[in-house]
Amino acid sequence: MECRACGNFWDIGYKKFDTTKDRCPKCGSLKGAKPFIVFFGGQSPQYISMYRAFERCENSESLLIVVGTMGNVVPIDSLIEGTSCKKILNNLEKSSYINDKLYDEVYYEKATTAMPKIEESINF
Repeated sequence: MECRACGNFWDIGYKKFDTTKDRCPKCGSLKGAKPFIVFFGGQSPQYISMYRAFERCENSESLLIVVGTMGNVVPIDSLIEGTSCKKILNNLEKSSYINDKLYDEVYYEKATTAMPKIEESINF
């Protein structure tokens, strides 16, 4: 759960949480809590870090490996377009949301079988 008053996060496991009487264990607030998840249209806590990482892919010595995305929640193509770093894609299957021609290498297979190939390719 996430406290709306102080921002504290805590795990309730499989216990039911009653927003009318259960309090934040840190500040004791009854102001309200919400599940610590990302709702559709919400901002993931790690998106800012991810966007900064894409900004650092500006030279040919950088490497970007994208694993396991359909590309429909985070528009990966628009984030990598125009970057000059080496780009590798690993997904189980093609996605209509991803233009695999934007990548230098593409592996449509399980990550467990693709990773040794990717590692070999970057350890030239």
